[in-house]
Amino acid sequence: MSAQYIMELFCTRVKVPLPKVLKMLFTCLNGGTQGNLKRDCDVTNQTATTWLAHYKQVIEYDLTTSETLKIGGPGWEVQVDESKFGKVQCTAGGPIGHPVKGVWVLGGVESKNPAGEIVRGGNMFLVQVEKRDAETLCREIQNYVHPGTTIISDCWRGYSDENLRKIGMMHDTVNHSVCFVNEYGTHTNTIEGNWAGLKLKIHRRNRKEKLIDAELVHQMWLRRYRLVRWSRLMHAIKKI
Repeated sequence: MSAQYIMELFCTRVKVPLPKVLKMLFTCLNGGTQGNLKRDCDVTNQTATTWLAHYKQVIEYDLTTSETLKIGGPGWEVQVDESKFGKVQCTAGGPIGHPVKGVWVLGGVESKNPAGEIVRGGNMFLVQVEKRDAETLCREIQNYVHPGTTIISDCWRGYSDENLRKIGMMHDTVNHSVCFVNEYGTHTNTIEGNWAGLKLKIHRRNRKEKLIDAELVHQMWLRRYRLVRWSRLMHAIKKI
């Protein structure tokens, strides 16, 4: 999506007073939905829907044009894992339990820096994957992680030690059938602990192949700029 197109969206397609625009953007930054925008900002359904889309388009443009999209680097540890983002089948009596529809997401999070210090709230990547084979997983890891990073994973066969080393990564594993922390203290608890929170933030109706990519980009952006979200959003709008 071009910068010119996004600028046209902000400047010409919707006539909304600036104070209300700022309030809507602030609401979006704090996880606001279409319903939140309509109620809290006193706008119509159409305006709420349109401006939520505007916001996500700016976020997508800002993140995907960033020179620092990749995470990790020499000396860093990045934990990786996959999770199914699905809809829970429901009956008149309530949810049955297991996800029956949805998409697979590969995620990675910085867990330890080059000084060997544990990282809290590290940068992360999230990407939808059609397959969980070695070729797909290694390709996406190469797209989102700097060479020289130590990749920490479980023993799923998709995390091919040979393929990861070919793309310049170190690799360590945890065998979850034996333990959750190996003898060297290595684990994947950090990335696994992020899945529950992410699934609370991404509504079930958006856990579809055509919708989830924008949600994943949004969550990556929020994590990366968690301490400067408002100023970064203003920078992104100015940039386009």
